Amino acid sequence: MVGEKIRDLRKKLGLTQEQLAGLELTKSYVSQVELGRIRPSRNALKVMAQRLGKPLGYFLDNDDDLRTIEVLLKAARALWASHRLDEALVGLDEGRLLAERMGRDDILATIAVEMGRLEMTRHRIPEAIQHLTRALDTPGIQEQPELVIDAASVLGQAYADAGVYHQAVVRFQQSVEMARMESVSDDLAASALCRYGDFWASLGAWTSAAALYQESRQRQPDSHSPRSLAIAVRLVSTWAQTPRESEAHRLADDTAARLDAVTPDRLHRRLEVDLARGLVLLGREAEAFDRIARNLTEFLKDPSQSEELEQAVAIALQSVQSAHRRDWAEELWNRIAGWDNPIKGRVALWMACHAPAHQEAEEWLEQARKWLPADPDTRLVEAVLHRATADRGILPQVADTRVSTLCTLHFVS
Repeated sequence: MVGEKIRDLRKKLGLTQEQLAGLELTKSYVSQVELGRIRPSRNALKVMAQRLGKPLGYFLDNDDDLRTIEVLLKAARALWASHRLDEALVGLDEGRLLAERMGRDDILATIAVEMGRLEMTRHRIPEAIQHLTRALDTPGIQEQPELVIDAASVLGQAYADAGVYHQAVVRFQQSVEMARMESVSDDLAASALCRYGDFWASLGAWTSAAALYQESRQRQPDSHSPRSLAIAVRLVSTWAQTPRESEAHRLADDTAARLDAVTPDRLHRRLEVDLARGLVLLGREAEAFDRIARNLTEFLKDPSQSEELEQAVAIALQSVQSAHRRDWAEELWNRIAGWDNPIKGRVALWMACHAPAHQEAEEWLEQARKWLPADPDTRLVEAVLHRATADRGILPQVADTRVSTLCTLHFVS
């Protein structure tokens, strides 16, 4: 094992056995070590390690340290899942120190990616960029294509979050180019392409996003797999905003049928929300609202899906606004009555803007004040309502880009 490491590293560095031996050792000695016929002394190993640019620990098998690092990584991931991020970071740092002592660049790169991901979760973008860049600069990382693809994709997202889009493109391209290699699995390639598509979609570059989603979909021949469904719902929303709207309708119908045939679970609910977003864009608000409504109860039961629940309510409200359906808004309000979240104030504001009478408008506005006390939209609706009351019968227009593109107060004194 020691001999194989020495030989592989020597060849990678382009050294001959004579160069590695130097004045302290002989070519024959190095050859015998590499063939595993003799075990090098500690002093001889120090000489070779120095010339090969590695710490002594790199050549010494230490199963205890390896097992400790494995335990630390597993524990860090468990702590991360429990939202104990500071403790998870401490565990990763301990693993990093052990890997440094062993000279294991491959493990150091893996830990750096994990630390970068964790810092992204903590919204500490500069720290995430530092860790991920260090991982991609690790010697020999190109021999770990899966790690490069993962690190480059996450780093691309980190730069995008920081608003450094040119660097984001460079890193996403790095990830995708490696993902297109024949040796890379279809699942990994599809994931990398989809992430790059998400980046362009976030910038409204629908044509570029659609091309990447289509390529990603081609790497997923099983149309019923969760990843294939996730790509399909993205493509529905993307095509809905391009001249390919008719294809978006057909894909929406096909995807809806496949989702209906799947046993509902956490992933299924998230895909339902994503599909509903596309259906709203296609003007199919009733279908979108129905898909959201039938999943709200399960979302409310699962605290770990709070982010998905917020997205679901936001899309349901978009359906309400687009279709101008007060009955849907009331149903939505009743379903989330026991939920503690400011987005309820958005629903209340919409109801206040569309109340048929002054008293009901004031009642909804009071709910909005409760959930959005300092929000400028709440104050805007307050001012408009007071003006309508003073002018007795004037029906002002309320410009509110977050509650509705244009809400009309239907108040009649």
